[in-house]
Amino acid sequence: MSTLNKTGLRIAAAGAAAALTLAVGAPAFAQNDGETTEEATTPAAETTETPAAETTETPTPGATEEAPAEENPGENSEVVEDKDPNLEEVPETEVPDEELPELGEEDEEDFGSFYSYIYVDEVLQNADNGETVEAHPEFYIEEAPENPEDVAATVLVFNDSTSLESIENGEEWELTYHAWAYAPYDNCNVWEWGVTCVVTGFEGESDTTYGLDGPLYFDIIDEVDDNDAAPYYAVDVDDATLDEILAEGVYDLESDNQLGLTEIEPTEGDWWYGFGTFYFEAGQALPDVPTADQPGTGGGQLPTTGNSSIILISSAAAALLAGAVVFFMLRRRKTAGTWE
Repeated sequence: MSTLNKTGLRIAAAGAAAALTLAVGAPAFAQNDGETTEEATTPAAETTETPAAETTETPTPGATEEAPAEENPGENSEVVEDKDPNLEEVPETEVPDEELPELGEEDEEDFGSFYSYIYVDEVLQNADNGETVEAHPEFYIEEAPENPEDVAATVLVFNDSTSLESIENGEEWELTYHAWAYAPYDNCNVWEWGVTCVVTGFEGESDTTYGLDGPLYFDIIDEVDDNDAAPYYAVDVDDATLDEILAEGVYDLESDNQLGLTEIEPTEGDWWYGFGTFYFEAGQALPDVPTADQPGTGGGQLPTTGNSSIILISSAAAALLAGAVVFFMLRRRKTAGTWE
């Protein structure tokens, strides 16, 4: 068994709006910025058609004489009545930042019946153009679920190479198309952005590390550089969500060709909440390729701050990850101190 010591906090990724209108298998790189602003703003056409005199006859409740007239030109009770029923969210101006809940507070409560995973980063060496390299993801279970019977399956998500810059800057995750994930198993499916595998019958234990019982590959289809990063993570689902996933008809859980999880010895180094990351190192000396000792040691290429979209699995898996709302994940470092 291993003992992990907490060593600080570093946010590297959080949040994605679930885009359930996407076609099955399409990735969702959506964010929810700016939606409330459009809904809270009166169209310019309405302001020009409304006489200014009506503003004084039917003032907006709560308005003061000190409020500048140009902030809401032409506003009247009819406009307010027409607009309020259509508001789906509270305008951002009415929700001060300091009153918003801390990131991750609701997640721990909502996902209390699922496993608490921590991940380790890995550099995939000899990642030359045209080659295939093997990856070794590790899933450390910090805490087992209170009700393990609620976990019907664990969905493993392996993204293709993604722009590290987009992750660092809190932007939508952008594919670099330099390395493609591949898992040749019947309970896995290859999407245009990566691979997902549905693992059933997994019963993990607290303070235990698990790895894949079969190889995971990355096909290098172009020259990699230090902007290439491939996140991976695991998500537990209940029976209802598993039924939605299987309804897509792309997973076969009955064959003998299945990818699963097995207990392994953990790798020493930095471990992360939220997701782990694969980096790529070419065999020949290239100026922009990260070296093997940089990830996990505070090197410049690791994410240090900001929010980013989580790549959603598919239309059904979007519901699985987000429940049709915003899905938050927090990437925080946890360094291995002693290993017994």
